[in-house]
Amino acid sequence: MIKRSLLFFIIIISLSLHSVSQNFDLIITNNGDSIACFIQEISEDSVNFKMMENYEWKSKSISSNEINHYKKNAFENMSIVFKPGTSYIEKITLVKEINSVKDINRNSVYAELGGNAGEFSLNYDRLFPLGEKTGIITRGGIGAFIVLAETNFIYGGPKHFVETGIGFATNFNFTIMDFRLGYRFQAFNGFVLRLAPLLDYNVFNESDKLWSVRYGISLGYSF
Repeated sequence: MIKRSLLFFIIIISLSLHSVSQNFDLIITNNGDSIACFIQEISEDSVNFKMMENYEWKSKSISSNEINHYKKNAFENMSIVFKPGTSYIEKITLVKEINSVKDINRNSVYAELGGNAGEFSLNYDRLFPLGEKTGIITRGGIGAFIVLAETNFIYGGPKHFVETGIGFATNFNFTIMDFRLGYRFQAFNGFVLRLAPLLDYNVFNESDKLWSVRYGISLGYSF
């Protein structure tokens, strides 16, 4: 079950990173269509590109005579609304420029596989900016008969961060203290990815192994 869940998380991470790490290109046709796409090849006669159609990415070609305008990496600091199932653009709005920790979303919700709760948890955290590249994050979550809390320090930005801190997880029969040193990716569109090893200390039960290492993968959304 855990291996299957881990594979699912890896697939989702790969797809999500593909979507947030590339900036769309733009093609505007003579009939007024605006297409967010990935331009692959440009010749005198045509432009080859990939676009979303019927919820699938498809390779397309358009004659140069049909193009009014095209631009590579056209949507920095913009929010796009698409027509359902396609990458035809319905609406474009400017978003505020994000340069520091003070500009990013401060609330996040996410699911974590592994991590503090051992197998799976649902979590909320809140960012308190300290400077242009630093901040404190407080987190609470619940797992299977487990509650957890954590306080982390982040450094970096505006999308990529080192995240380190201390937390605990308990079911009130045992308590584990966790030390985290990991990576946090927080995209401007809200997507959140967290990866980290955790060093665990078994606080009260000396008959078990006191120290252990485990790993956590989180996917969620910031707002």
